[in-house]
This record gives sequence, C-alpha cells and structure tokens, in this order.
Amino acid sequence: MSEKIKTITNISILCVISYILTIFFRIPISSFLKYDPKDIIITLGGLIFNPGICFLVTVIVCFLEMITVGSTGIFGFMMNVLSTLTFSVTVSTVYNKLNNKYSILIGLLFAGIFSTLFMVLANLLIIPFYMKIAWEPSINLILWIFLPFNVLKSFVNSLFILLFYKIIKDSKLKI
Repeated sequence: MSEKIKTITNISILCVISYILTIFFRIPISSFLKYDPKDIIITLGGLIFNPGICFLVTVIVCFLEMITVGSTGIFGFMMNVLSTLTFSVTVSTVYNKLNNKYSILIGLLFAGIFSTLFMVLANLLIIPFYMKIAWEPSINLILWIFLPFNVLKSFVNSLFILLFYKIIKDSKLKI
C-alpha cells in the first residue's frame, strides 16, 4: 500500500472515531458548552503520526460537528477548532521535539496550561460579540464557567491520553 493511501486511511479512521465520540459521548454542560472526548483521539493521532494530522482531523471533525449536531454555528466551530488545536498540537509537538520518557507528561502539562490560557483570551474576544453582552458579565462568565471548564477538560483529556498512550506504547504500534 502506498504511503499516500496509508495516510488518507489513518486520517479517515481518526476522523470517524473522533466523530463517533463527539456524537455518542457528548456531555452538555450548558447550551453553549459541551464536553466531548474527540481531543483524546486527535491528540493520540498526533503522537502516533505528527502534529499535522491533528490539524486535518480537527478541522474535518469540527466541521462535521457544526453541520450535524452543533448549535453554536460558526463561532462554536471556530472555538472548537482553536480549543482542540491548542491542546492536541501542543502535546504532539512537545512529544516529538523532546522525545524522552517524560515528553508526554511535559506535553500534556504545557498543553493544558497553554490551551486554557489561550481559550480564556479567545473567549474575551468572542463572548461579548457572540452573546451580545457587556465586558463585565462576560469576564464573570469566563472566570466562573469557561476557565474551570477548560481546566477540567484538559485534565480529563490528559488522564485518558496517558491511559491510551500506555496501551498503544506497550502494543506493537510504534510511537
């Protein structure tokens, strides 16, 4: 099988698994916040292959999510893509650059911090416009809802990534 076909097949498999997790294991937090475990699969794809895979799978799955089950339109799509990319690309980039026994832990820690801070800043720009509310209520919303949500999401994703990473690393798949 050619490398191009293998790559397309791997991207397709990651997209399908991520999308299925998005559809069937989505946990609504509010009308505009939902946790879904797609970041776990997308990040594992970046660890197994490369950070570029994270980008392709993220955009495809988030677009499918927006047109099928999404309720927040283009703003939700943009925030979903930004959130997933800042986490998954960071983990897989740190992992690939450091390439030692602690690189997965360092990548997950750095990604959790970076993703959370990035999403706070992104929400500062988007929420007042999207929700049509003033800055002060949007800052309270960010500090008391979005910040804890992003911290918890990063923590849960990191735990599952470590679990599955160990299984993949111990199997015959090469990372």
